[in-house]
Amino acid sequence: MRPTGGRWASLMGTLKDFLGRARDKTQADKNRELFRLQMEHMSQSASFTTDVYLKMLQDMRKASGLTGTLKEQLPWVQNNPFLKDSKRQEELILALTPEQRVQLQRAQPKELDALAATTGKDIQALTSVWGRLQRLTTLHRWLRRRVARGYALPRDETQLELFYMNPHSGRRLPPLLPPHLRKRATR
Repeated sequence: MRPTGGRWASLMGTLKDFLGRARDKTQADKNRELFRLQMEHMSQSASFTTDVYLKMLQDMRKASGLTGTLKEQLPWVQNNPFLKDSKRQEELILALTPEQRVQLQRAQPKELDALAATTGKDIQALTSVWGRLQRLTTLHRWLRRRVARGYALPRDETQLELFYMNPHSGRRLPPLLPPHLRKRATR
């Protein structure tokens, strides 16, 4: 018995759903792996500087699997917002001298205009990178404290968001210790 048009459509719809779920699962796995790499990288570095941030950006671009001379020429890769943003940030950081990178790391918001004037860079781009550096420096300190206390790193973005909702209280974060260590830590 040969399949009719309705059966073909049903079969193709099922196949399309299966491929869509597989693609979503693959993307979710990539995102989890990128998150894990980022948390490990940040927790292992002794201090968080502009150069560490630059290396982290480069590592994340490599881990995304969308780099390489041939892949970067594909339109869907060129239009990827993550790659565009990380490449723009990399170019801005690489254009700064080592002294200017240190200045950017330590700058106060009111000093960014002067830094933008001396570097010749766009104030909005510089402010964007500066803001990310500040947030990531705070995150780095928090991760280092957690590792020093024997706590596990956040497993996903949800646990990390809980930190951002309550940045000054390590006690309100979800318990990331394994259950057998949780009892000892609370005594």
